[in-house]
Amino acid sequence: MFPIIQDHIVIPITPLQDYNIPISKCDNMEKVLGWVIHLLEKSWVTKEIIDKFIQTALNHHNLNRPQV
Repeated sequence: MFPIIQDHIVIPITPLQDYNIPISKCDNMEKVLGWVIHLLEKSWVTKEIIDKFIQTALNHHNLNRPQV
């Protein structure tokens, strides 16, 4: 999981640069999906980053990972 610092999920991009997402904007599945779509537009995003972001947001808000 990624750390949550000052109410933001902190995703490290490089040793000197982070990408911060307000945890309050990830408090339901629709918002998490919106952020996943947004993150997928970034050239530096990997499957691992998406997985860790989802895990961090869902865990923080006590949401269950959907099953398919």
